[in-house]
Parts: sequence; C-alpha cells; structure tokens
Amino acid sequence: MTGISERKLEHLALCAAGDVEGRNSNLLEEVQLLHESLPELSLDEVDASVELFGRTLHCPVVITGMTGGAPEAGEINRALAGVAQKLGFAFGVGSQRAMLREPALAASYEVRDVAPDALLLANLGAVQARDLDTEGVARLVARIVADALCVHLNPAQELVQEDGDRDFRGCLDAIERLAREL
Repeated sequence: MTGISERKLEHLALCAAGDVEGRNSNLLEEVQLLHESLPELSLDEVDASVELFGRTLHCPVVITGMTGGAPEAGEINRALAGVAQKLGFAFGVGSQRAMLREPALAASYEVRDVAPDALLLANLGAVQARDLDTEGVARLVARIVADALCVHLNPAQELVQEDGDRDFRGCLDAIERLAREL
C-alpha cells in the first residue's frame, strides 16, 4: 500500500474511532421556529427541487468531499453515493489527489453505477488544479463520469499534514482558468 493510501486509511480509522466530533456550536440553538397554526399551504405542493449542472436534485443537499484513495474509502463512497441516488441529493467524492499519483486508485472514486442520476462532483485541491493543465483536470472529471468539479481550499490542513502542500501561489488564477475553460 502506498503512502497516500495509508494516510487515507488513517483518516478513516480516526473518524471511526477517534474523538473527532466538533465542540463548537453549530448555532442551531439560535434558530427559533415560529409556530404557524394556520399555514395555508399543502405540503404536497411544496417543491424543494433544484436544477444544477443539468441534474435535478430533490432538494438542495450535497454529500461532498468525503473520501477516496483506498479500497475501504471506495466502499464508503459507493454507500454514500447510493444514498444520494435514493434521496435525490448530489454527491461529491473526496480529493482525487491520490488518483493523480496512482491512477489505479480511480476505482475508489467511481460511483456512477450506483448513482446514475445523481449530480456527481469530482474534487481536486487548489494546488493540484494549479499544477494540472485544463485537459488533465477534464480527464480527472471524465474518469469518474462526474458532472462538475469542486476545487477544495484547505491550506491550514495542508500545512499540518505530512507531505502536504506548502506553496499556494497561483491558485486563484487556476480556478479562474478552469471556470473559463472547463
């Protein structure tokens, strides 16, 4: 197993067994629901669906940026993509950096067969997006039959991660280029 695959497995193990739950508020305690005794609507007539990148979502919910890069990660991606398909949500794979380094790891990101109708989002870090030409990024998206690309921005994580990126110059220009050319 390669270093990046081992790191992906460490991330999964930490999330499964570690004390990783956030301790900060999600601010839901600040939300006050107002009682409406006479709502004058029919729930059957409420349509929360949205059209995005040529796909219709049942409601604007995205399960995204999960995992990839190891067989166990592929199982998680497939399970979550199946949920997205069933519920009409969008689904995004985790960073495809591992797939760039080792194309054989693509299988851990391939979920289209279990989510044929779901909006599927490819995922690449800003530094990798900067370092790849547009054709290379397009191949990465096409390889998993994704509908769109998410570029994730995580310099703080990269700085504390072993083998993480250290040079973030040119990332905004790369995102502008990809938005224009993809």
